[in-house]
Amino acid sequence: MKKRLLLFSFMGMIFSYTVLMLVDLKLQSGNLNYGIIAFELAGNTNSSYEIINYWRENSNQNLAAFSVGFDYLFIVFYVGFLTLWTSIIADGFYNKLSNLFAKIVITITIVAGMFDMIENYSLIQLLISNHENNWSVLAFYFASAKFIILAFVVLYNLIFSLIRRIIRL
Repeated sequence: MKKRLLLFSFMGMIFSYTVLMLVDLKLQSGNLNYGIIAFELAGNTNSSYEIINYWRENSNQNLAAFSVGFDYLFIVFYVGFLTLWTSIIADGFYNKLSNLFAKIVITITIVAGMFDMIENYSLIQLLISNHENNWSVLAFYFASAKFIILAFVVLYNLIFSLIRRIIRL
């Protein structure tokens, strides 16, 4: 059952990622400095509004809002995929410490998804011109933490998948 869910979440993740990448190419309009990742990591209000103004000039602000909203679907799929992948890997370990560590990895994957949601909320606030709070800084820190956590989780899964394959040989 886990493997079917893993495949489903993988396919959903690939589909939603593809949609987001195609939208991002349109948002950039030939300039990498104005993509959605640049917006997530802008870090200050001036940089964020420079990106938003670029999108407005190219009639892409609604597309940016779609991208941020659609990202919530991507979050569900990538968190599902990574937690299932970690769980499947952990099923092959009989060591309590390894299983405990896998549960921690699953938990921080879910935390990364929550960070992504907070980041998206911050980006939405910027897109609707909410100047009252420092949404750019909030988005930057949550996006940065998310990327670091996800890099760790993917690295963990790749290393332990390799270890499991070696052990089976």
